Amino acid sequence: MNKIHHTYPIPGLAVALVDAQGVNFFYEGVADNKRTSFTDTTVFYSGNISELLVATTILRLVDADKISLDDPIIKHLPYFKLGGNTYRGVTIRHMLTHASGIPHHDVIFDPPSYDDHALETTTRSIEHQQPDFPFGTKIKRSPYNYDILADLVAKVTGDSFESYARKNVLIPLGMKHSSFSVRDLSSHKLAQPFHISNWLSYDLKQSDMYPYSREHAGSRGLHTTLHDISRWLKMILNNGVLEKKQFLQEKSIREFFKRAYQIDANHFTGMGWEIEHAEEKTFFSKGENAYGFTSNLTILPEERVGVITISNISGDFEANFVNQAILNLTLNRLLLQVKIPVSIQFSKTVAATGSLDSAFAWYEIIETQRDVYAISEEELSQPGVNLLYRLNRPADAIRVFEFCLEHFPDSPNVYLNIAEAQLIQQDLQKAAQALAKAKDLNPKHPDLLARIAFVEERLKVGEENALLSSRARP
Repeated sequence: MNKIHHTYPIPGLAVALVDAQGVNFFYEGVADNKRTSFTDTTVFYSGNISELLVATTILRLVDADKISLDDPIIKHLPYFKLGGNTYRGVTIRHMLTHASGIPHHDVIFDPPSYDDHALETTTRSIEHQQPDFPFGTKIKRSPYNYDILADLVAKVTGDSFESYARKNVLIPLGMKHSSFSVRDLSSHKLAQPFHISNWLSYDLKQSDMYPYSREHAGSRGLHTTLHDISRWLKMILNNGVLEKKQFLQEKSIREFFKRAYQIDANHFTGMGWEIEHAEEKTFFSKGENAYGFTSNLTILPEERVGVITISNISGDFEANFVNQAILNLTLNRLLLQVKIPVSIQFSKTVAATGSLDSAFAWYEIIETQRDVYAISEEELSQPGVNLLYRLNRPADAIRVFEFCLEHFPDSPNVYLNIAEAQLIQQDLQKAAQALAKAKDLNPKHPDLLARIAFVEERLKVGEENALLSSRARP
């Protein structure tokens, strides 16, 4: 973990590993631009891990016989409405498993709302929206599912959602420095979000906007610490028991780990969970990479082991690969060999010298050092992607992609990168040539096929616009 922290551009990094022997913590780095240390008691924005604690709150109400998972939402929120009449059959279970048909809308943090009726406002805001599909037939993740569930908790209990969750879930679990309201935590050390301010030098800067609005308290509101979330994790892994006290009934734990919908042969969804069956193991995970924070929580219920990785930066760093590496280690597999990403060092060379040629020369020297550097087509392409989309330097991006093609000549991805860059340059002929070469390589992966279709559509639009422009000339 120490090597990962110093290899990637990460301000603060923290990990908790929970297993039968207890909890192990790692933390390093800074929580803010004042260089406050990032520790296991630093409060951080947990993103959509919030859903798991909302589900826990709902299950506590089920255990108390105050609600049923198959209650229609309108039983408790009579103002809940979507276009048509099918919304009347949407249940709490449908919301928990993202099977309600509610359209996806991105959360908005600027300007933040702290209004007492913020959650009800969220519920009412979609009343004229048509459902994307009949409830219970498929899944589509929408943060509004869990924001509406938080509103439901408030109406069922007669308390605010944040207050009820704190008094009946967080405090009983010993999560004393956690809350769904960031205002409750003003006296605690609060990690601040960072972003990469220069995509060549990879300099870090604290972000101005903080990701919180009470309208999204259910889907994105949980603020917690590594120490606190590990207590919840212990309870979940121990069949609802924490320190010899039954916190969730066994039937609720079974519901929590149900595979609700099958995506493909090995992937499912549950109550907020992403579920994957691989190598005869079933992994339950939840995570987010956005708004200046990265988090991933992954557990193996059968092995009673789980890990959570958090950082106060979002972007190219992915916490899930850290979790998988740690879990592999606990399962007596090989330890992850941390390698230096070529993309980062390549970009830093450009920043230091002001020359792409110097970066090309550097790569030629280290290309055989695969025990030290993470070398792949994706890694070598990334500086070009940054130049194209983050720095608006398409000509330089094309040079990087062409260099990448010299080393990975059979990559349809590189040709598609070139095609997109040429489209931005408005060179439709070269874009068409690069697209044709990508198709000649006969890619099979669905993501590549979708990308080819996307580039084809952009090229067609570009050609139509060029034709209209030529006809309009005198």
